[in-house]
Amino acid sequence: ADIIKIERVTWKIKLEGNGLVQRIVKLDFENLGLDTIPFSIGGLEHLEWVELENNSLTSIPESFGSLNELWYLDLYNNQIIDLPTSLQFLTKLKEFYIYSNQIAELDFSFSNLTSLEKLWRNDNQIEFIDSSVCEILGNLEFYYNNNKLCENLPTCLIDIDLDDQNCND
Repeated sequence: ADIIKIERVTWKIKLEGNGLVQRIVKLDFENLGLDTIPFSIGGLEHLEWVELENNSLTSIPESFGSLNELWYLDLYNNQIIDLPTSLQFLTKLKEFYIYSNQIAELDFSFSNLTSLEKLWRNDNQIEFIDSSVCEILGNLEFYYNNNKLCENLPTCLIDIDLDDQNCND
């Protein structure tokens, strides 16, 4: 396969069937002042890497859940309030950066995210995280400070240092 990178988009050209096909595999849309991402992004079925940090996003489309090849998702330093539950279907996701947003809860199941190696979710407003996070926590690089995880913690997080949370705010 050949890799072609033009500015902020990377394509992979490879032999498929009887001919060459060109597939978008990486989007680097950091620092662009974006406030929305089109729903059609879910049609980029070969997408592996998405960088959307340092924008003005308040949400991402539910269609992200259909990006079956996605292994890197960087959404830090936006104004994201809620994440779609479809993210629970990203079984190849290894690195997931959502820190420095306004997220209040992670209410999707983590059970299928068995490839996840890094989950940085610090500096949000998270008051709730689904207990299924305990299923993948073993080998996970997991940052959680500066949230509001003060009550109703999953059993695997019961020993977190509440001084690292904003429980008095």
